Amino acid sequence: MKKFPRIIALVCLVVIGLNLSSCTSSKRSVLLRYNPKLGETISSTVIIKQKVGVDGQSPAFPVTTEIIMTMDMTATDKADTLVTTNAQLKSMSFKSSMMGQTMYYDTDHLEELNPESAKILEELKKKTFEIVFDIYGKTISVPEDYPNKDMKFAPILPKEKVSKGSQWTVELDTKINDMEIHSIDTYTVKKITKKETEIEMNGIIASEICSGNLTGNMTIDNETGLTTFWKMTMPLSMTLSANGVPYKSTLLQTITLTIEKP
Repeated sequence: MKKFPRIIALVCLVVIGLNLSSCTSSKRSVLLRYNPKLGETISSTVIIKQKVGVDGQSPAFPVTTEIIMTMDMTATDKADTLVTTNAQLKSMSFKSSMMGQTMYYDTDHLEELNPESAKILEELKKKTFEIVFDIYGKTISVPEDYPNKDMKFAPILPKEKVSKGSQWTVELDTKINDMEIHSIDTYTVKKITKKETEIEMNGIIASEICSGNLTGNMTIDNETGLTTFWKMTMPLSMTLSANGVPYKSTLLQTITLTIEKP
């Protein structure tokens, strides 16, 4: 009979321990800063999938495109609030289908391309691009010929510490191919562990010819501020014109980023 009080006491201790662990986890906070390790090379792979169609047309998405790009990036210098990195293209493939016709190239199989295109891509792979970020992950400078230089692959980090449920909003005006684009993104912390922070993103984007919503989720490494995983879906409604006649079009774009830490 004396065993039962001991068992009950043990169960109570386990329950108390779990509750304390839960409370500690829920109160955990982290100060996120872009702080990659100097000299350490990380490999990132971006997959961009696009479907474009004219409203009311069949099939709904007559043009599909997939781009897969792998980059190596190394932090070379840190000064005050800036981080200088060197990036190099390791591989890139492009596949686009339209009305039964397919265009495809792969930098790992340049022999399949015409000599002029193969030479351009080969030179691109040899180049090193210097990119400067601030400690919040905002791009300060990037070369004009950097692949997909206008694409956003990471959030701008908040200035304050965050905990589960924390939110921050980033409002940006950018320009892509001389087109002004306004976006408002809201980030919500869903979970914080000892190593990572999981974040949900919701936003809107608008320009003269398009508008739509952004949804996504990401995982940030607490130590370096690197976005180790990021997936965003962006459906856009566009008003275009052909021969002066306006028409409605839809662009569905999904971007997935993964980073392999050394």
